[in-house]
Amino acid sequence: MNSTQADLVGLAEIADRLHVEVATVSVWRYRHKRAPRPPWQPFPDPVKVAGRSPLFDWAEVKAWAKTTGRLS
Repeated sequence: MNSTQADLVGLAEIADRLHVEVATVSVWRYRHKRAPRPPWQPFPDPVKVAGRSPLFDWAEVKAWAKTTGRLS
């Protein structure tokens, strides 16, 4: 992978990297976009879809996880 190419990950890989179940990642994705209170923010949108599987930029997901306290 070169430095300009995104590290694309699917739901299972996100779950593995954040040490949660795939179902948990799905819940994070589909929560309402309206913020109840900080540090809440919506889960990043997929950057690509392969077949029926959404793929996400790991850098965006990692930043989201840090901001929302799901990754130290």
